Amino acid sequence: MPVTTTPTTAAILERVVKPVGRRMTPALARELMQLQFSPADMRRVGRLLQASKDGALSVDEEAELESYRTAGRLVDLLRIQARRSMKTSSRIRK
Repeated sequence: MPVTTTPTTAAILERVVKPVGRRMTPALARELMQLQFSPADMRRVGRLLQASKDGALSVDEEAELESYRTAGRLVDLLRIQARRSMKTSSRIRK
């Protein structure tokens, strides 16, 4: 019997985002490269991570931290696609 694996959130997001990278304009790629969490969000993530390390996360905080992780994966994937698009467009212009 073949072994099936459950796809990760990152793998699913990569499949969703990958086609966008093929059609990305240089202007959009530059904008996506600038995506980042706000300082307030970074502070909140830091607090959540510390609480997690201390074993003091509530169920709601655990879900919130996972939401930040998922958002971070999406931002990472968008930036990867933007970077690839920018490399491709620079090779085409040469």
